[in-house]
Amino acid sequence: KRASATGVAGMLRAKTVPVVLGEIVGRGVRAALLVTSDGDLLGTTADVTRMQQEHIVAAIMSTVFDEYEHAGVECLAQQQLKFLLFNFEDGVVAMVKACTGYLLCAYADADVDVGLLKKKLET
Repeated sequence: KRASATGVAGMLRAKTVPVVLGEIVGRGVRAALLVTSDGDLLGTTADVTRMQQEHIVAAIMSTVFDEYEHAGVECLAQQQLKFLLFNFEDGVVAMVKACTGYLLCAYADADVDVGLLKKKLET
């Protein structure tokens, strides 16, 4: 049985994070990342040549998630954003809060089953 996304940060050693993230990849999901809320990349399924690019993506994703979470508090009086999805021309980016201070992110093909993507990130 796969480790729950909510316990990933506290349960895994650094070298096993990419292995667990790899379980998310497939069926239209191209890559997965574990990111701190400060934008630090803790793990990714990307190869080493793409690591610098992944660090930039991680920083942007955490900032965007944080901004939407703050907007929800200000506008809707809701404290916790649970799932965020962006549709782009060539794919989608999805983010969930894995646990306090950590985000689990994935990018996938534009035609991915969004329900399946959400389930993969939440379980």
